[in-house]
Amino acid sequence: MIRAMSSINKKEKKFDEDEENLYSTDRQEAAEEEQDKFHKTVIRPPLVGAEYDDVNEITKQQEKQKQKEEKEQEEAEEAEDNVDAESRPEEELKSLLGVGYHPKRMVLKTFMLLNGNFGSFMRFEILYKLISFFLFYPFLEFMERQALRISGVYYLSNYNLRNVIKNPVVWIMLFGVLLLMSVFTAVEFFALSSAIHASRNKVKITAKDMFYDGISRIRYMFLPKNWIFFLYVFMVLPMVDLYDCLNAVQHFSVPGYLIERLMKKDEFFPYAAVLTCVLLVLCIWWVFTIPGIVVKRQDFKTAVRKSFEMMRWHFLPTIMVMIGWLGLIALIFMAVFVGLLEMTKYGLMWLDPSIDPGVATSGNTIMVLEMIVFLVFTWFFAPLVFCRIQAGYYDRLETMGPTISSYRPSRHIIRERWWTKAIAWGCILLCCYSFIPGRYQQIKTAVVEGGRGTMVMAHRGDSVSAPENTLPAFKKAIENGADAIELDVQLTKDGTVVVMHDSSLRRTTGKKKKIWEVTYDQIKNLDNGSFFSKEYQFTHIPTLDQTLKLCKGRAFLNIEIKRTGHDAGIVEKTLEIIAANHYEKDCDITSMDYNTLRQVKRLNPDIYTVYTTTVGGGDLAKLTAANAFSVEQNFVSWGFVQYMKSANKGIFVWTVNDATTINKMIDLDVDAIISNDVSLCRSLMASNSGPRGVLQRIQRVFLNL
Repeated sequence: MIRAMSSINKKEKKFDEDEENLYSTDRQEAAEEEQDKFHKTVIRPPLVGAEYDDVNEITKQQEKQKQKEEKEQEEAEEAEDNVDAESRPEEELKSLLGVGYHPKRMVLKTFMLLNGNFGSFMRFEILYKLISFFLFYPFLEFMERQALRISGVYYLSNYNLRNVIKNPVVWIMLFGVLLLMSVFTAVEFFALSSAIHASRNKVKITAKDMFYDGISRIRYMFLPKNWIFFLYVFMVLPMVDLYDCLNAVQHFSVPGYLIERLMKKDEFFPYAAVLTCVLLVLCIWWVFTIPGIVVKRQDFKTAVRKSFEMMRWHFLPTIMVMIGWLGLIALIFMAVFVGLLEMTKYGLMWLDPSIDPGVATSGNTIMVLEMIVFLVFTWFFAPLVFCRIQAGYYDRLETMGPTISSYRPSRHIIRERWWTKAIAWGCILLCCYSFIPGRYQQIKTAVVEGGRGTMVMAHRGDSVSAPENTLPAFKKAIENGADAIELDVQLTKDGTVVVMHDSSLRRTTGKKKKIWEVTYDQIKNLDNGSFFSKEYQFTHIPTLDQTLKLCKGRAFLNIEIKRTGHDAGIVEKTLEIIAANHYEKDCDITSMDYNTLRQVKRLNPDIYTVYTTTVGGGDLAKLTAANAFSVEQNFVSWGFVQYMKSANKGIFVWTVNDATTINKMIDLDVDAIISNDVSLCRSLMASNSGPRGVLQRIQRVFLNL
């Protein structure tokens, strides 16, 4: 028995050894087979000649096949997306679109989308705003100047405005600037929408990826079927990014006096109201267009149609939701501001218990906190609005049935090689060298100079306190602290130089006559003040001589010669009156007619001359008969002011009557602010002085970033 068991054990042991040897042999053979395969596929002898060409051709075919498959996949997804919602019964569509909409859930979804790539949103917005302030908008101003030079027009003024408008190069330049602004704005729209889509798919991306996504999707704008997208960008811009909208408006300003004239015309309001309503309605109907282009990769027309279908039963609710969302954003930032203010107060009191709580929350503290909160608000606003829009888009997609595609990062337009990086960094450094020093000087001028050399010039006297171009208006201007007074002169039939703006007497005196049709004796006793107030019914039209005698030693005068075509000899007579009153050093001669200034310089080369123009641009300094330029407020920029000062030309700005624009002109350090409201202008000049004034200017500079 024992022998039998021993024999069985020996056989089993031998069987195990044989099995192990067999398994070892199989493993060895498999390893040799893998090694042989590796040598055949990877470690193979170098290919030469035809062999290399064959392999290269196979690789190219494989790449083409891969691209073809990707394209077919995109087309399949697009075909799936283009299922016509109208094919569903109307009642079914209504019920589907109304399913599951809860405001609280939508707010939560919106904040989840924002939180998914919060850091990238902030870094992208900060970089985007800095690029726009330091590089993009200065580059547009540079393009404007270069386009004028290329077209053979070195300056833009009343003198050559018609020729400029007729020049095709100027229109090409304008189209190019609009195109660049549209593309630059679309980069932000696409980048934000793409990052939000990544957040929904729980994909983390960087600010660099957002720039790649935004830039790579721009190519869709240049397809023939998507050309109208350029107009769409400008239409939707005020709704999703107010900051960039304001920056864009600053570069395409309409003269203020034209706006005032339009506002005074009753027939203008219906057209303006209808146009505003149409644009607002279209913005809301097409609000899901950009998400459709990014998420579903639709062309513009398809995205617009789908947006219209999604909004069909949700027009009014969408308006209410957006108003509520913007109100919620405002409440959040107000709460943050109040919280920071309280923290600052208690922090200062903790550091110094003797400090007065009123001092801890003084105007300077509030100003600094306002600056910080508003600056952060400009970074948050666009992402918050886009997150809300796209959250609504996802909700509509879920109720309508089609699946939501996953996030796919855009392919890099340019392969990252050392020479492409070198070119890119070279362009960036060149732009920084060209434009950043100018912006730095702008900030330095606003903070350090702050309007120290700026005159307050009363427009036609203090015309908010007394009838314009009258002796009472000039007295009020002097009493309220005006440094200078602007007035207009014309010539009567008998050759008397009178102070009058309109060529017709009707507006101020009620007499239906032109100034050149009457003698001074016929008009000297006319009521020239009741149009302003019954208090001034005995105010008359003054002569230039009377005005000079009143203002002698009390105010600098800006005397504008208004040409009527019936005023031969007005230049000579004006200069004679100035000389007779020894006023040559205390006045300047202004005109909107450049030839008048040439004539003044021929008669008296030493007198200071100012060319008044409703528009301004290019190399105005080439107009040598003008020592200074008086430009309409909407055409004055920091670059224009610095260009004038570098050419030793003065810059006057008219007519500035609101606090925001007055502060802007103080920051630009213009030579004179021409205003109807002397008291307002003087009070703002005073508030911009001292430490508080410095803080105010710093705040305005940061708000412009």
